[in-house]
Amino acid sequence: MSLQLVWFRNDLRKEDNTALIQAIDKGPCVAIYIATPDQWQAHDDALIKIDFWRRNLTELQQSLKKIGVSLFYFQVPTYAIAGRMSTEDTFVFFFSGHGDQVTRADGFESSDPDGQDEIIELYDGAVLDNELNDMLAQIDVGKTLIILDSCFSGGFSKDVISVPGRMGLFSSEEDVTSQVAFKFQAGGYLSYFFEEALTDTYADSDQDGSLNAIELSQFLHERFRLDVKSFGDENYVTTGGPQSNYQHLVVDRGSLDPFDILF
Repeated sequence: MSLQLVWFRNDLRKEDNTALIQAIDKGPCVAIYIATPDQWQAHDDALIKIDFWRRNLTELQQSLKKIGVSLFYFQVPTYAIAGRMSTEDTFVFFFSGHGDQVTRADGFESSDPDGQDEIIELYDGAVLDNELNDMLAQIDVGKTLIILDSCFSGGFSKDVISVPGRMGLFSSEEDVTSQVAFKFQAGGYLSYFFEEALTDTYADSDQDGSLNAIELSQFLHERFRLDVKSFGDENYVTTGGPQSNYQHLVVDRGSLDPFDILF
């Protein structure tokens, strides 16, 4: 059963919302709201109006949660920018935070023989691997780069790298936790190394001013090899701590050519 997507714009009602009711009747449902601060400023929207909208959005989010619908909040300068995304663009989905596994209600399937679904925990609820795949299906761009710095994130690869044009970077395999990068005073290793790849020139191995898929992959693999170390111990699958050399970067380039330009 496919995931239904409801886009809230000006009407923030749950009751008597025909689109929401029809979506829920068809199956699992998530909702999105896209905020456009630059557009509000251009229209001279009063601060009291923006505050009223924010309080209504919070109330909507809480009421939707009670019926099992997550409301996701995105922010872009204007709708025009979002509407200009094309097959020439690269869309980046980045998440750094808590990840977990849940037992599939229907048991194992060919793509998940362990019978587990992987999740990322957002502030208002969890998102399953197959739910993220359905959400990404709504975005029509040339290339999509998915970066998940969370425990068990490698399990997302089987679900989200499902169509041409997608590439995934995952901080650990699907049955291994991801460590906090204490030595760098950072959240996770993948987040820290990915920022290095974008801000330093070391990842651009041929120094041509661009970063392709294989350059990014190689740089991250090397950084993991050099800095994600362990002192060795048992129980590495379910615990963190010094067992960090059991954490391995998972790269899935899908259908992307190694020399496709990402940045």
